[in-house]
Amino acid sequence: DTTTFNSAKISELLKTDYSLLLAAFDRVDRQFEHNTKAMESRNYSFGSPYDFNFDNSQVDKLAWFAGNETQNFADQIIKKVERFRKDENLTKMLYQLNERAKVQAE
Repeated sequence: DTTTFNSAKISELLKTDYSLLLAAFDRVDRQFEHNTKAMESRNYSFGSPYDFNFDNSQVDKLAWFAGNETQNFADQIIKKVERFRKDENLTKMLYQLNERAKVQAE
């Protein structure tokens, strides 16, 4: 939310000790592109040849796994989110980063 947070400030902070937030991803597929600071894209495993790399040409295959291996897919998503939510240090860092990057009201 660029109206609430200073995107450039977040980019600067993520190059300091806050880089630990980036290291918490399994992998970072896109980084510091416009207002996207870090993004892991379609990094899932189902025991298929497409594992870990469901690129644009395999979106339909990922959708098939999401519909046919729903619990497995959901468990993988939950694991990715919980890594940030349950780790007190990461949660604290996210909170601090947000506080330091808030746009000041005039």
